[in-house]
Amino acid sequence: MVVENKKFTLIEKALVFICVLFKYLITYGINKNILYLILLFIVFLTLITTLKKKLYLVEFNKLIFFGFIALIFILFYSDQNFLISYLLAILCLRKFDKEFIKIFFFSSIFCFSITIVFNKIGLIASKDMVRYVDGVVVNRFSLGFSHPNELFLFFLAIVLSGYYLYKDKIIFYLVTFIFSIIFYKLSLCRTGFFTVIIFFIIVLVNKKISIKKFRVLLPYIIPFFTFLSLFIAYKYGNDITNKISDYLTGRPFYWNFYLKSGTMFSMFGHNKVEGMFLDNFYIYMLVQYGIFGYLIYTLIYYKSTKKMKFDVQFLIIIIIFLIYGLVEANVIIGSIQFLFALQLKYLIEYRKEDFNNGK
Repeated sequence: MVVENKKFTLIEKALVFICVLFKYLITYGINKNILYLILLFIVFLTLITTLKKKLYLVEFNKLIFFGFIALIFILFYSDQNFLISYLLAILCLRKFDKEFIKIFFFSSIFCFSITIVFNKIGLIASKDMVRYVDGVVVNRFSLGFSHPNELFLFFLAIVLSGYYLYKDKIIFYLVTFIFSIIFYKLSLCRTGFFTVIIFFIIVLVNKKISIKKFRVLLPYIIPFFTFLSLFIAYKYGNDITNKISDYLTGRPFYWNFYLKSGTMFSMFGHNKVEGMFLDNFYIYMLVQYGIFGYLIYTLIYYKSTKKMKFDVQFLIIIIIFLIYGLVEANVIIGSIQFLFALQLKYLIEYRKEDFNNGK
């Protein structure tokens, strides 16, 4: 039986922090060559730490398998999101899940706060926008992020990781609610704000009716939300004047474009058109990754949620990210959807019950 230290080493903690920082650096507009060097640095150090781990043969084979998938996404799609989650999963092998989430939480708070501070002192430019509300022009502030909506995207990652750590602390919910209102007033990000409200509702419902009762449905949530997205695109995406399209800021119109053009369903994707936005996790996968990439993510969610079904907090966090995915494609980012790293870990790591069940 393999027995290893469950604590993260200082280097492993630093690597988790750099993985979190990586997405922020992309937001800042850092030179791509510098980003590639940082990514290579993360890969190199992660591989070094992996060599020090004692692995079962089945784990080694799974590492090779998922590493090959990560390589495909890098070379064929120029996408580092799967790779970041894969590297975090390697760092999490034989480690406490809670410790990883704690490192992620404080790393995210630091990067989030520094972004706003640097913006206020003029080191990072704002990408502010305007919105017409009842005929009045209202400013939408990004506070240093590349889009006002990104303010809530990064904030949601902090909220959900904080929930896992402090779910029994009233102060956590109070602080979350206060900052949600502040950030909404500044960014006017309706989808992000209402996702936080949905999070509060689900947490309250879970206290009365355990989400565990519905866990059997979770593995099928991606196909369900995909169907829902396609239905909205077909039904409400023909114009931008209907109430659904207006509430979703015209998103169904863009989804409908890919549906009508026939570029939504292909084997290997690469069909995203410049200027035709894809603010939907499910449609983004179909358009950009094709059926091939879509099935990879769907199968990973399907298999991993079956293994994680006994942890209610994990289930709630996954549900919230997937709900947000209806209006935000960036939940695919490894340093945002932090639980995806643990989902990969649960698929890679050998567990005695898997052996007993012949898995």
